[in-house]
Amino acid sequence: MATPPGQEHRAYLKDLALSLRFDITENWIFKVEGHKMRGGAIMLNSDGNTAFYSSSFGVNGQIEGPSYTKDWELYTAKVSYSF
Repeated sequence: MATPPGQEHRAYLKDLALSLRFDITENWIFKVEGHKMRGGAIMLNSDGNTAFYSSSFGVNGQIEGPSYTKDWELYTAKVSYSF
């Protein structure tokens, strides 16, 4: 399936990640992680984030399709207990 014009970054994903781990005690661990992403190959269209693109098909020469930014970030934190 071809990507809509201007959405070529939907075909790839580049990820720069940084992760830190803190051992609070012998059993408790805290982790934080940050990602700087370029591209959107893993993004799903389940959030209804759409835009209209020029096309020879569709109504009035336009077709609706997913629209995602090229650069984005992801931050996570996790606390785990091991026994």
